[in-house]
Amino acid sequence: MVVTRNFGKRFIAATLVSALVVPASLSAQVARGSHQPSYYLMQLSVDGDSVSQRDFAAKTETIKSCGDARKVGKEVGADIKRNRFVASWNLNPSMQKMLDGMDTGEASEIVTNDGKTMRVFVICSRGN
Repeated sequence: MVVTRNFGKRFIAATLVSALVVPASLSAQVARGSHQPSYYLMQLSVDGDSVSQRDFAAKTETIKSCGDARKVGKEVGADIKRNRFVASWNLNPSMQKMLDGMDTGEASEIVTNDGKTMRVFVICSRGN
């Protein structure tokens, strides 16, 4: 009987502690995510040798949805990547700023790191 009572008290104490600790950690995650969105992005990448920057820009300016992005990507021979659940806090500040200023379905301006590969990002959807 003594073992059962001690076990019961320990179980209740452990339950109360977990009830207090778990919601606090979950609320911190919710608070972090609620102020900074996550994104479902589509990325089109092309080699500058295969298409000019002017032509790529003209084609990507017509994009109004991820369906359009897929179609344009196929037309220009782009490498098409879908990146789901990209947390904004994992992006560099310039990328965060660029995406914050974009509407869903809109293509970004051309981004290049090496001067050769051109990339455009399209926001398919936003989440919290």
